[in-house]
Amino acid sequence: MELFTTPLLSKTTIDMYTTRIHKWITLVPQHSIEFIILFPKMALQRLLLHLTERERSESHAICTLPNVRNYITSIIALLRYSPHIAPHISHRLESHSTWVSLRNHISQPTYDRQIQEKPTALQELRGGSKLSFQHLIDARDSLEIPISHKLLLAMYTYLYPVRADYYALQILTDQSEPTHPNYLRVTPHSTELMIRDFKTSNVFPPIHYPSVPHPLHLLISASIQETPRTFLFESKGRPYTRLRFSQWASATLASCLRVPLNLTIIRHIFISSLSMDTPLTELQRIGRLMGHSIARQRLYTWKTTAVQDDHEDEQLTHPVRT
Repeated sequence: MELFTTPLLSKTTIDMYTTRIHKWITLVPQHSIEFIILFPKMALQRLLLHLTERERSESHAICTLPNVRNYITSIIALLRYSPHIAPHISHRLESHSTWVSLRNHISQPTYDRQIQEKPTALQELRGGSKLSFQHLIDARDSLEIPISHKLLLAMYTYLYPVRADYYALQILTDQSEPTHPNYLRVTPHSTELMIRDFKTSNVFPPIHYPSVPHPLHLLISASIQETPRTFLFESKGRPYTRLRFSQWASATLASCLRVPLNLTIIRHIFISSLSMDTPLTELQRIGRLMGHSIARQRLYTWKTTAVQDDHEDEQLTHPVRT
C-alpha cells in the first residue's frame, strides 16, 4: 500500500518521506507504523539508537537535529495527508498535535541559537568561521594558487556570495540563447551573470548582474583564454552537480585558507561584515542578489562567527525527551 497518494505533495517529497518511514518501521516492535504513531517517545528512542550506531560505524554525522527533525516531519505528513494508513487509530488530530509539539521541541535549540546569534557547535570548531571577509579578499589577491581556485574566491568575493549556484554556470561568448538556467555572457569588454536556478527562486527574482566588476571580468576572460570550456567550473570536462560543486568548493577553500571552510560559512562571514547601520533598501538589494530574505539575513548575523544556512550540522548530544 502506498503511504502517500495526495496530490498536495511532490513526488520528491513523497519519496523522501516514504524512505524515512519504511526505515523507521523496521526499527520498532512488530515493524508497525501504528507503534510509531501511538508511542512517539519509544519510537524516537529506537530511531536515535539506530542513527547513533550508524554514525559510529560510518564515521560521519548522521544523528543530527535536521535528520531527526525530517524523520518526525514524515510522520506528521502521514497523519495529515494519509487517512488510509492505520485508519482504526482514533484521535488522529491529537496524535498529529503531539508529533508537531515534538518537532517543535527538537527545533527549539536551533531557533534559540539563531536568536542569540551563536554558531553551531560544529561550526565553532571550524577555523573558517573565525575569518573575516577581508581574509578572503586578501587570499584572493595575494596567494599563488591555480587560476580555478582564484576564480572560485573571486566569484564569492567580488560578487555577493550565493549558495552553490555556480555548479553548472554556462559560458556564452556570443548572443546565442543559453541552454542552462545559470550562465555568463562574456564579451571583450564585460561579463553578464544570470542565475535563475537557486534555492529560493520561487520567492525571489533571478540573480542578475548586467556587468560584473571589471577585475572579475578580466579574471574570467583570462581563465577562458587559458582553458576554453563550456562551463566556468568543470570536472573532467563536465559541469558539476550542485552537491559535487559544494564539495569541491569546500575542499578548495580549505586548501587556500588553511582552515576548514565552506560556501555556507562564506555567506555568513559576509553578512557578519555588514554594518548594522546599512540602510534597509541596501540590505534588501544585497539580499536579493544573495537569494534570501532580509529577515533571514538579520537572523543569521552574529557578532564574530557564522551560522548555518542550507545544511545544518548540529549534533544531538543528549536524548530527546517528549
